[in-house]
Amino acid sequence: MTAKNLSIMCVAAVFLLALGTAPALAGCGSCPGDKDAKKKAAHSHAKGGGECTTKCTADKAKLCTTSKKASTCTKSATGEKASKCTKCSLTSSHAHVGKPAPTFALKDHAGKTVDLAKLTAQKKIVVLEWFNPDCPFVKKHHHHSKTMAELEKKYRGKNVVWLAINSSHYADQKFNAKWAKKWNLAYPVLNDKHGKVGKMYKATTTPNMYIIDAKGTLVYAGAIDSHRGPRVPGSSEKVVNYVDQALTALLAGKPITVSQTKPYGCSVKYGTPKKDKPAKSAAMPNKDTLACDWSRAIDYP
Repeated sequence: MTAKNLSIMCVAAVFLLALGTAPALAGCGSCPGDKDAKKKAAHSHAKGGGECTTKCTADKAKLCTTSKKASTCTKSATGEKASKCTKCSLTSSHAHVGKPAPTFALKDHAGKTVDLAKLTAQKKIVVLEWFNPDCPFVKKHHHHSKTMAELEKKYRGKNVVWLAINSSHYADQKFNAKWAKKWNLAYPVLNDKHGKVGKMYKATTTPNMYIIDAKGTLVYAGAIDSHRGPRVPGSSEKVVNYVDQALTALLAGKPITVSQTKPYGCSVKYGTPKKDKPAKSAAMPNKDTLACDWSRAIDYP
């Protein structure tokens, strides 16, 4: 029997269940622990997304969906040892403000693994800063001024952990260590050269900021501040630092008034997919591009 035919039979079973005449279908099984024929379950397996859905007709049963690509189910409802259909806790594989932040584990510039899940378990507030020292907008906040370092220092010791992430395809541990030392960073620079975490968080620019609260929820995503140019603002210019504003509210137990803003800066230098053959010149940016990548700067209005 093909998977397609089995799927059709399972769908038909759901219809028959509503009529109270569900037959016992080979491969479809039953709700674990249920003896009543009316409480039989239809199990369908979709190869495309690796998704397995279980529908139980018992009064108190929940709909559980497990997708290998899009979610994680905390407890299987289809396993033979399961005692009942259990509501699954779904965690999106992409970042959304107001939802649980996707977890990851990356090595920092010193070779130490940093695990977001462990920080969340410790009830830490985590700030993520997308980082690329070759970008003039990043230099603005690290070289020409000390926006990031001073803000990290302000909240150090207040249950806040600051992490920089470099998703540039040409960056490695040695590269990140060089700039962490040059700019005297007191926090780790994580290596995401394959871009998996950057794409998971939909990071588009450097810098691109995210704040995860002590419950593991993403509560802010966007720009570091309201001054969108590559130059350091003058003393008379009014600048709102969105990250500072959000952290102040979090620590005071108050709601964050601005939870999303448009990020600005250079585009994140994700690598070219393996299936494509990049041009030889694209393997490593040239010196001029590294110094000032104006052509790929992004400033959303």
